[in-house]
Amino acid sequence: MRMKNAAAALGLVTALCGATSAANTWKDYAYWPQHFAISFPAPPTTIRENGSFLAHDEKGTADLTAVAACGLAPGLTPEQIVSNGIANSRMNGTIRDLADVAAGPVEGKAMVVDRVDGTTVRQRIFSRKGCLYVIFGTIVKGHDEKRVTLFLDSFKLLSPLEGG
Repeated sequence: MRMKNAAAALGLVTALCGATSAANTWKDYAYWPQHFAISFPAPPTTIRENGSFLAHDEKGTADLTAVAACGLAPGLTPEQIVSNGIANSRMNGTIRDLADVAAGPVEGKAMVVDRVDGTTVRQRIFSRKGCLYVIFGTIVKGHDEKRVTLFLDSFKLLSPLEGG
């Protein structure tokens, strides 16, 4: 009987350790020209187009995307750039749960967007030095919400002084 309990406990520990190591496969990716870093669970696809940069992972059930658009709004303040980002999000769906958020000393906005295509995304918008940053992950209630939170929380603005 003790052997069965020990074997069951060992099996549980092995399963938990396996789950933990799978959850720890996230890797930080630094995008120095766009001055940000973010973690992905797998190497993301990157696209550079018309002054914008996109890093994207669509594996699993949650699309994870970070967009940086620099130099597209000369003369606008960071607040105006974030406001424009929110307006663009409104064109894609209904915004709810709008709240203040920060990436270090840079303030931005967090929100949930119920898109017209039926998907829901958790999203954060920041602006620094003329760049707009939009970070979002698709959510299905109760499924992959932790993954999206980990992704959103991993976003970091980089300083040129940090290297790269």
